[in-house]
This record gives sequence, structure tokens and C-alpha cells, in this order.
Amino acid sequence: MNRYIALKTILEYGSFSRAAEALGYTQPAVSKMIASLEAELGVSLVERSRSGVALTDEGKAVYPMIEQLLLDRMRIKEKAEEVRGLETGTLRIASIASVAAQWLPDILSGFTAQYPKIRIQLRVGNYHDMLDLIQTGLADLAISSVEVGGPYRTEPLCDGRMLLVLPKGHRLAALETVPLEALKEEPSILLEHIEYYEPLGALADLGIYTDLPVDIQNDDQVLMAMVEKGLGISILSELALQRTPYDLEIRPTEPAIWRHIGAIYKDKNALPVAARRFLEFLKEKIDMLP
Repeated sequence: MNRYIALKTILEYGSFSRAAEALGYTQPAVSKMIASLEAELGVSLVERSRSGVALTDEGKAVYPMIEQLLLDRMRIKEKAEEVRGLETGTLRIASIASVAAQWLPDILSGFTAQYPKIRIQLRVGNYHDMLDLIQTGLADLAISSVEVGGPYRTEPLCDGRMLLVLPKGHRLAALETVPLEALKEEPSILLEHIEYYEPLGALADLGIYTDLPVDIQNDDQVLMAMVEKGLGISILSELALQRTPYDLEIRPTEPAIWRHIGAIYKDKNALPVAARRFLEFLKEKIDMLP
């Protein structure tokens, strides 16, 4: 079991050395554990590169079963603790950046006050990352757009507007509400180009396709900085635009673009105790969030 835990920790930290430090082992000991596991299974599980450690194709095929084994072990332990009346466990959640920055500080502050013994692992990424993290078991549930739920269960939480972001002095800033059709004349629209993103779909419905003077992935703050400097316009969530330090013009669009935020998970009944408690807590507090 320790070898499986070592593999999971390596993937979580992206490094043999950092995983060894977290587990209290030496790096050679962790490397030996993985080599022993690969020899037993007869497949190569991980590969190293400059960007870190990732599963091989064979590892991707095997790892979900390893993750399930570790998850079952954790659930047995958590259930035993629950029977003894302990409020312990590990909460593994993933979130899109705007939710992580604007909502989760308050939510997690209240949650940890109520459940101080629960350990929290938070990963932040774009819509596509959420499904990968759930699939690999690195997150038990994700907070994201429910439209990207794919094969997983979704639980709606709230709806949020997407707003047009313009540099100061832009011609469209003279309008209180900007028709999306007006964006056909814009030379540069800066958006994330990922498999699913609400503004891309709304613009594509009107025959508007964005160019890429600057290709930015998963960073609302960078997008705002680029817009402020006049490199293009963008459409971002109202949530991401709260407390922005950038000098921008922000306008609603017609028609409005909405995103539907919710929780995504594989199976509610199979969620670890800590994740179930967090989901209940989140649903109770959602109406109090800005």
C-alpha cells in the first residue's frame, strides 16, 4: 500500500523529491518504491520531464484502479473515525480561479472553523482541468461550470454573468449595454481557447471567431492587464472582476452571457465524508456570497 501512496503523492506534488519530503522518506527510497511497483506490474507508470512528473499511457490506464484502492482505504478509515465521532478526513477540491479567489476564502474559513481537523487540498485550474482532476482522483469534487460536467454528476449552485471588458477610452465604452454583434468589428478579442468556454460559444453563434494576438491560458488577471494596455477586449465573469486593480471599462452585453456554476463529482454516495460535509456547507452558504 505504501508504494501506491508514494505514487499518488508524486503525482500530487509533481516531483519525486517533494513527494519524498512530504512522506518523510529519502528520494532514493521513493524512487525504489516506484521501480518496485513498476517491476511488479510489468509496466512503466511515470515519466519525468522538465515540467515535472506525469503518468505514462500505461500509467493512465492503471492509475484509476490504484486511486480507487486508496480511496476505498481512506473511506474505511474515515468511516471508522466517523463511528467514533471524530470529524477528520481530507477534503480534495478543485475550482476555477474566480471562484477560488472570490468565494473559497470565506467558505473555507467557515468550514475549517467548524471542522478544524479536516485537511484541505485545493487545486485551481480551467474548466478542462476540473474533469482531469476528478477523473484521476486528485479531486473528489470540483466547482466549475456545470456545462463541462461531461460524464459526471453535477449539482447547480448559482448563475453568474459574463461582462465585456474594455480598455479606457474604447469606442464601445460609450454604450451602457454592448450588443454582441458590435464585436464583429473588433480586431482583437482575448479569450481562453479551451474545449468549453461560454463567451466562445455565444460569439460563435453570431459567427464571430476570435483571433489570437496573445494566447493566454487560464489567467483572468493577465487577461485584464492585457486589456488595460489596449491589446484587445475580453469577456470575463462578473465574479473575476470584483476588486480588480486594473483601470478598465466594464459593460453588460446584449444578449447577456451567463455561466452556471455548480459542483461536479463522480458519485455523490461515493464521496468521502469530508467532501460530503463540504458540499452541504457550500450549499448552505452560497446565497450569502457576493
